[in-house]
Amino acid sequence: MKVGIFTGDHNQEETGIGNYICNLINEFKTFQIDLSIIRHPKGYSYNIKNQIIPYTISSTGMMVWSCAVSFQKYLFKDLDLVHSPTLALFPIKPHENYVLTVHDIIFKKFPQFIPKGTVRHTKLFFSHNLSIADKILADSHSTKRDLIEIYHVPNDKIEVIPAAADRIYRQLSESDIRKIIHKYNLFKPFILYVGTIEPRKNISKILESFSYCIKWFPDLELVIVGKKGWYYQEVFQRLNQLHIQEKVRFLGYVPLTDLPGLYNAAELFIYISQYEGFGIPPLEAMQCGTPVIASNTSSLPEIIGDGGVMIDPSDPITLANEIKKILSDNHFSEELSYYGLERSKHFSWKKTADMTYGVYEEIMCK
Repeated sequence: MKVGIFTGDHNQEETGIGNYICNLINEFKTFQIDLSIIRHPKGYSYNIKNQIIPYTISSTGMMVWSCAVSFQKYLFKDLDLVHSPTLALFPIKPHENYVLTVHDIIFKKFPQFIPKGTVRHTKLFFSHNLSIADKILADSHSTKRDLIEIYHVPNDKIEVIPAAADRIYRQLSESDIRKIIHKYNLFKPFILYVGTIEPRKNISKILESFSYCIKWFPDLELVIVGKKGWYYQEVFQRLNQLHIQEKVRFLGYVPLTDLPGLYNAAELFIYISQYEGFGIPPLEAMQCGTPVIASNTSSLPEIIGDGGVMIDPSDPITLANEIKKILSDNHFSEELSYYGLERSKHFSWKKTADMTYGVYEEIMCK
């Protein structure tokens, strides 16, 4: 089977969609697939031999580039099927066999968290792309429900295929953990957050809860890992209002190879995002045996299951009390670690790739 995957301008070290693309491609290398990637001139090559780079000006952004791609579909005539795991906007169907992955519809449900220009451009062709796809893959049942309720997509057109966490996320030896502690100068007990710094991730509420916790645990620190995203300023404004700057460490972007060590070194991991199409960081933490507190909203309950604590993301008092319980009760903390590890075994990129390939076969057999 000859499959083309639209990778656009994504990079393998990006979070979210870039992570999804990279892991799916890596798994497909072991399949009986003649794989090609269809990418923007500035996009990452993903170490794939077959590269299709549709003609466009190299400075053209993703929105314009994806529109231009659909008018050059003669480039894909030798492919059996094309799959877009990124939000490409095609005014015409790029191939007779077309699979689309929808990770979330944040632009529709929470447009206040995204720049107005991005919302406007995304809405322009989104409904049309749903209609021209032969099959739609959703990372979660939550996203599938959104597509059915908001866009009236037929139930049988959507296949739920969960994402996963990379194999590098695992329990590490004490010596490996010490190396990370020394590298980042983390000699005090700390709570960890990993993800983009933006309002949707609810970091301001984490800061508020943490301001209560340090009254109970004066040595405790909060470590925040991730790049600044849209409207990140409100997080730093809240930090200054709470006067806890000395207790909060912003590490910015951290190499992927260091993240497992940070998860292992943390006392617990917090991820109380208001909305997620899937949410990989909590799963990464669970694979490392780190206790997790996450939101009880959108897709996160599907991931966490009985492997962590779930709370209302708008309630900082409850979050503070759950943090206190985990830090004060070793037995409870160890229980969460065990159940998180067990829960994480339900997910793997191999499983994601197997299910995705099954959809390809289904389309080709029609």
